[in-house]
Amino acid sequence: MGKTQRAIDLLSDPRFVDLDANLRYFAEKYDAISARLDAERDAMASVRGTPFRRVAELFGDYIRKQRDRVRTMRQVAGSLAESNPPAK
Repeated sequence: MGKTQRAIDLLSDPRFVDLDANLRYFAEKYDAISARLDAERDAMASVRGTPFRRVAELFGDYIRKQRDRVRTMRQVAGSLAESNPPAK
């Protein structure tokens, strides 16, 4: 019964069944992660060096690319919604 309830919970959450809600959710997530990475960025790390600098750069690049993809998808979904209004 636990798996069934979990499936019901997931399907009841607009983030997982509504495209606009899903894209908005992930846009907010990626924006928050990106802001946190910017705040945590040590300006002197490139001078001092750190064993995790390359990994941090790769992760930051990944987050920015995903954020940009979500923004693009939101724009496309918005323009499609405008050009194809729902039938009444």
